[in-house]
Amino acid sequence: SVSSLRKQARRGESFLFSLCVFFRLSFLSLFSPFCLLSWRVSISLSTSLSISLSTSLSFSLSLSLHLSI
Repeated sequence: SVSSLRKQARRGESFLFSLCVFFRLSFLSLFSPFCLLSWRVSISLSTSLSISLSTSLSFSLSLSLHLSI
């Protein structure tokens, strides 16, 4: 029973180790410069899109208000 417990402990340790390695690799890939660059590009694109949408919405709202008056 002791040997089987040791085997299970080794399996758990190896599983935890592989999990840690996987998380480290994913963390590194997440914060690699290329990924950071793509994140910045997507963020700037989304902000410019939202700004243009809000300006067009405000323009259409003011136009409709002028037309109604």
